Amino acid sequence: MKKILLIAESTKIINENYQLYLKYLNENKCHITIATYDNENIKYCHKKILLRRKKTIKTLRKLVKENNFDIIYTTDNIIFRIFAKNKTSKNITIISNFNFRKEYLLRSFSDIYIALNEIEYKIIKEKIKKNTFLVNGYGIVEEKINLSNNYKIKIKNEIGIGNNDFVLLTQDKDNYNLIEYMNEVKEDVKNIKLIINNKINDREKELIKFYRLEDNIKVIETNKLGNKIYSISDLYISTNKKISFDKNIAKAMNFNLPIIAFKNNANTKMIKKNGYLVEDKISFIDRIESIYYEENIEKIKPDKKQVKKYLFTNIIKSINEIEKTSMN
Repeated sequence: MKKILLIAESTKIINENYQLYLKYLNENKCHITIATYDNENIKYCHKKILLRRKKTIKTLRKLVKENNFDIIYTTDNIIFRIFAKNKTSKNITIISNFNFRKEYLLRSFSDIYIALNEIEYKIIKEKIKKNTFLVNGYGIVEEKINLSNNYKIKIKNEIGIGNNDFVLLTQDKDNYNLIEYMNEVKEDVKNIKLIINNKINDREKELIKFYRLEDNIKVIETNKLGNKIYSISDLYISTNKKISFDKNIAKAMNFNLPIIAFKNNANTKMIKKNGYLVEDKISFIDRIESIYYEENIEKIKPDKKQVKKYLFTNIIKSINEIEKTSMN
């Protein structure tokens, strides 16, 4: 039985990004140990280790010494990378927020790198570590949803959106800048509505009140609408400026939504004919307004062939090859 250890900062990171992989491992009779700083429930986990901030190093050293793990997966955390290193295990590092200097200094603590986009893959392989592989994200499930117009109207009305409103959707974690952008957009697009399908902090809530955007911004802090959220939206937007892979953009592509996002290593390859890349606040606002007033939104839909590269059925093929290489 293959023994795998996954170390991450929080349960939320694991549940958001690794559930499909953990399910696959479980179905293939692997033993899965997970170490995080919180003790919330994780599906498909056989053993869970609660890390304490002041005892992280001691716990990790003991964990890798006493268990004969075949593979240890770590993310960007420096302490995880250094103190989970073990001669008898293969250490695979998944890069989610690439920093060249940090990776160059830590390269000896990783046997294998997994890059989540083509730009970072080329940099890491050429300048940091030859043993680097490209995996196109964490994987999404190919899904479809068909709702009648009447049902869409019903859902919109329930959350305070009119049938003729122009609906933007985001699932970003940090929306402070986006709220400020909305304050400017609302002056030119009177019927614009933004759905934030995520929890927001007190500072963001105060900013919404300060700009009197309660009618323009609808916050859904739970996943009660599920995939229906895509069917009532016209455009997916993201203000993430540094991220190696944005799973939410891949999901939006799967549900055929056009996208506006900031140019970064991940988005440069993900967004082509299916939307627009921007580099500053002014161009971000201009693109929203130009799509609303001038463009046929049907012309900027994603290519289904492009979406396929992000499906978990294809992602797992790459991961299997990496693990097979690491075990040899």
